[in-house]
Amino acid sequence: MVDADVVRELIENPASLPEALNEELDADESSCLALESDETERQKHCVAAIYLRSAAGCKGAHAFELEETIRSNSSALPITCPDYIRLAIEWVTPAPIVPAPGTTT
Repeated sequence: MVDADVVRELIENPASLPEALNEELDADESSCLALESDETERQKHCVAAIYLRSAAGCKGAHAFELEETIRSNSSALPITCPDYIRLAIEWVTPAPIVPAPGTTT
């Protein structure tokens, strides 16, 4: 598990990977980072990889908190689902089967 304070340290100073994070990136991630020629982009990708790894165990908790917020927000501000999420849901959700006229299911 990645310590949140160490991740914050990396976010504040992305040019320097904290010692505690040296072993967090696997060989594939390290080689991909090495291929990035732009230093700023490499730093962004490194921060993103470390952050994703640190948040991996918390996704369920965040989803639960979001669900509670949506339920308790029934008459407050509207919540808009981003198109990319709507499209992903539509893509993985099978369309209902509509029986041909004159047949039963």
